[in-house]
Amino acid sequence: MLNLKRKFFLFFAYVVNALGVCLIIPLLSVAADNNQDGQIEIYQPLTEYEKNILEQAVEDNQKSMFQNKMAFFFEIPYFEVALTLTNFTPIRERKAFKAAEIIQQVLNSKEFKEQLINFTYNNEKQFANNEDLTNEEIYEKIISGEEVLISGLNYQMDLVVSSYYKKFTSTVGYTYPNINKIYVNAKFYDHYNPAQIAGNFVHEWCHKLGFIHDYNRTARRAYSVPYAVGYIVEKLGEKYLDNLDREEEFN
Repeated sequence: MLNLKRKFFLFFAYVVNALGVCLIIPLLSVAADNNQDGQIEIYQPLTEYEKNILEQAVEDNQKSMFQNKMAFFFEIPYFEVALTLTNFTPIRERKAFKAAEIIQQVLNSKEFKEQLINFTYNNEKQFANNEDLTNEEIYEKIISGEEVLISGLNYQMDLVVSSYYKKFTSTVGYTYPNINKIYVNAKFYDHYNPAQIAGNFVHEWCHKLGFIHDYNRTARRAYSVPYAVGYIVEKLGEKYLDNLDREEEFN
């Protein structure tokens, strides 16, 4: 349970956001990471077909969203992002921290919870490669920060990211099961906006929670937790970009 003082702060933050004022939430700098099998986990851009089916799933979810936002706002502990970067230029660092802000705002939103819980695959509320977890259990695992290589529930995304450049590849990023780090390819990173980067970060971090997806492009891969949740974060994150850009110009 959040204490009364923190609840008041979060309530004030929510009201200010509702008035259209962008809040800058401080990001911590910690380290951590994880994954599953001994196999490398890679991320490739979604095809137009995969984007279309995920877009349809998001639209279907929005039709069944709950209405009581303030009641939801106090239901969960506040989720935070702890971001550590290596091999990043100053310009890329700015984009990474903006992406982390987007992740923090999206994962604390009512819309994220509703879209994740109502996500459907094969006409049922479920994800592909769901580790036998319900959508509600997957949401709890994400929001509690239940990373495989880090014990305990800290309601925090421990994100350690290293940048590299490789030209002739379709791989946007990758990670390994036994390390606390993800790797992102600057070839794509430099052309992505912060919402797209947020989606990629969340995709790789879902591997750290123990979720996997098919290595090859299969019909179900887009419905896996890493791909689907990353896509949801990207789409919801786009609405925060203008506010973040205006705040940056003001500062």
